[in-house]
Amino acid sequence: MAATTMTSNDPVYDTFIRRSLGTYLPECIKQLAEARPADPIEFISNWLYKAMDSQLYKREKEKYLKDCVKEFELLQQERQERKARMEMLLQAQKENKEELRQARQDEINALMDLAKNAEKLGAELSPKSIRRLNLVRKISKLENDAEKPLEITMPKNKKQEQKKSESKGRWVEVEEEIMTENGTVVTVKTRKWQPAAKRGDGTAEGEIQDEKESHKELKLDHSSVFSGGQMSPLASQGIIGLSSRGVFTFQSEAMGIVEPPDPLNRQLTAA
Repeated sequence: MAATTMTSNDPVYDTFIRRSLGTYLPECIKQLAEARPADPIEFISNWLYKAMDSQLYKREKEKYLKDCVKEFELLQQERQERKARMEMLLQAQKENKEELRQARQDEINALMDLAKNAEKLGAELSPKSIRRLNLVRKISKLENDAEKPLEITMPKNKKQEQKKSESKGRWVEVEEEIMTENGTVVTVKTRKWQPAAKRGDGTAEGEIQDEKESHKELKLDHSSVFSGGQMSPLASQGIIGLSSRGVFTFQSEAMGIVEPPDPLNRQLTAA
């Protein structure tokens, strides 16, 4: 079996032999006794080389871990220093802001005192002092307004508004029959406001309460209109009318002729 052997020309191997031979030699002899190789010298050389390689790897690993820990500690320290600097800057900015506000307030108070003293003495402030006082007041008001939270009014939901309005009632289309001057009945579509039905009310939602309730319909046969070939008193007085389709209708107190919707009503035919 070919094995890699270390020669005495390698300074790392020589240093390892000098420093660690006493430590690894008992273990090497124990392994040699158990293995009983054909070439003991080569076995010892290879075993010591592997032991040296393992020791070097262990040392490098420990060094790497120490470097990582040191670098992490440096990063943590740098982070703490950066945080401390930011806190110092914020504190200084806050103090400067408070000092600036206090100085501005002192200036306002001084100008106000000057104005009061001038008023007592019967004198007037100079235009420069008045402009300065107004400017300082304006700046202070802007700063106070900037510190207040903004009040945002959210737009209302159109669907909710529409639903709320529909709960009160809605506009519906209805058909109304109107009699013209020449006696013709015309159907006209109009819009009417229908209130929402209350709870417990027997009226179904969407039911249209038509104005036709004021009109009454009377179905008559030929004998009630014509008696012995002559028109009855009701027809002669205009109470009974004939629509454009030849249907008999009865005229109520509102004097509005309403054409019955039933097309199967009896119609007058030419005799």
